[in-house]
Amino acid sequence: MDFLICMNNFPWNRFATAYENNSKQLKDCFIKMYEGKADEQDYQYVIDRLEHQATLYRVSPWGLKFYFYLLSTNKANNSNILQHINVLVEAAMLHKQEDSKPSKKDLEKYEELKSILLDSDFDGNLDNETLKTLKTIDCQFIYLSIMDLIGQNIQLLESFIQNKDVSVAERASKLLEHIRNPKLCCVREEETLNVQSKVLVVNEMSFTPLNNNGISTLYCITDEGYYKITKGEMDEKVYMELNDPSNGEYFDTDFFEYNISNGSLSIYANENRPWNAGIYQHIKLLFSPLEQNDFNELKLTIENLLLDITTRKLLLDIKYA
Repeated sequence: MDFLICMNNFPWNRFATAYENNSKQLKDCFIKMYEGKADEQDYQYVIDRLEHQATLYRVSPWGLKFYFYLLSTNKANNSNILQHINVLVEAAMLHKQEDSKPSKKDLEKYEELKSILLDSDFDGNLDNETLKTLKTIDCQFIYLSIMDLIGQNIQLLESFIQNKDVSVAERASKLLEHIRNPKLCCVREEETLNVQSKVLVVNEMSFTPLNNNGISTLYCITDEGYYKITKGEMDEKVYMELNDPSNGEYFDTDFFEYNISNGSLSIYANENRPWNAGIYQHIKLLFSPLEQNDFNELKLTIENLLLDITTRKLLLDIKYA
């Protein structure tokens, strides 16, 4: 496979993700991985689009195929890729338990698709008939194709068990353990059901790292209403409000942790502490990727909102040392 040609030929605009009606930005992220230029946000952006709350999408098997190619070249962050392959495998394993018996017609369609998906010389081109089949075939074949790709690449995965990078070796071992013991994935799902995130799709977003009055603010208009966070520069508590002023609450700044990428922001109570934040326990915001300068402003806003004064001062000292 010529990876760059494949990336340019692949019809990204025909595959939706959990958050967009196309997957064009995945192309840029995969190319950055191949060129060794991807950062953590790029890796997170991709897996957030290939899997969401144990749901896979029609683009997911192709993303997995590209993951495997990157693994074979050793040009990307293998530790991240192995971890994300594990996420896809867990989702496929969980849904495998729910599969109904496929029709003969769908099985015939899938055999045609599988021959393309498993083709090591795939150049990224998919004709209209193939795209039509991908659009209409039963969703259970998405999960089946994940496992077929795993089967094709099992020796590649095994080759990482003795890797000198401890993180790579550990993640390869964990992935293979889940492949060989599907019940482990089911146990993991049962354990995480109680901390499912509340996903909010953001239509409009405004944020201010620090205004003239020393106030930091994030305000999002969502499909459900709105989500707002504010905090004074010297305050020890952060204020959150979801959809109605009656839902407003103040929390200590050390109550929450967060993960941010350009397109996704998760704010959640630390699962290792016995804290209950009610409707704010785990909020995940999904938004259209921002220009880099705007994204930097958003990150600064979140730091001001969710990090305590001592931590923020320490970060500033490190930044300007």
